[in-house]
Amino acid sequence: MALANVTVTDPNNQTVKLTSSNTINAIPGAYTITAAPVVVGTSTYHATQTTQTVTVASGVTSAVTVDYYNIIPNTTKVLDQTGTQSLAVSSDGSILTISSTSAVAQSLQPGDVLVSGPTISAPNGVLVKV
Repeated sequence: MALANVTVTDPNNQTVKLTSSNTINAIPGAYTITAAPVVVGTSTYHATQTTQTVTVASGVTSAVTVDYYNIIPNTTKVLDQTGTQSLAVSSDGSILTISSTSAVAQSLQPGDVLVSGPTISAPNGVLVKV
């Protein structure tokens, strides 16, 4: 079993890192729960919801569940925001150009699979083997 990688941000912008099921003492207000990917061997586990918000009322217990059900091989790279904004596709679709400032672009190796959601230059998204 792998440890989670969850950050809880309270109404005062203070953060707590959690790696497993846990109970925290909470002040009333809105909390943001952010789940980062977790690498296990040759795969990366992604939370089904990367960001959640929960409102805690005084004297009430609130619960949030973070599920790491999405498993992606480490050879699959999801295009980051910098890459998405700079993505250019040739007219025949055979050449993709991504800014070298993209961390994902810098990490690409032959044999990796690059994916992205829809963008202006790729309205149907991208799924391509490097």
